[in-house]
Amino acid sequence: MAAGGDAMIYASVHGRLGADPVAGETKTGKPMVRASVAIDVTPHNAEEPVWVSLLAFGAAAEALDRAAKGEMVTAQGRMTRGRYTGRDGSLRESWTLIPDAVLTARSARPSGKRRATA
Repeated sequence: MAAGGDAMIYASVHGRLGADPVAGETKTGKPMVRASVAIDVTPHNAEEPVWVSLLAFGAAAEALDRAAKGEMVTAQGRMTRGRYTGRDGSLRESWTLIPDAVLTARSARPSGKRRATA
């Protein structure tokens, strides 16, 4: 169980970055990158997207840091749900994914070919 009693699940998300990723460090100096992804959950964007925060470390952070606002991103990893009180006093949910892997359009090989093996 994650903090606050919420279960942690393994998930994949695919959506568009709402802003440029922001690089930073943890309190212990470990590099990290934060970003928000808008995920369309209805056909033809009929409803507001679900926003998922990404908190990436290591190779996933490096891949995410190369992305830019508006780009499509696919990430998979551990997702947690948080709850908070909004400015209007209503109870709200937040979703955070700590990705093991991040794939962007920049991650793909331009030629579409596989890497040569030795």
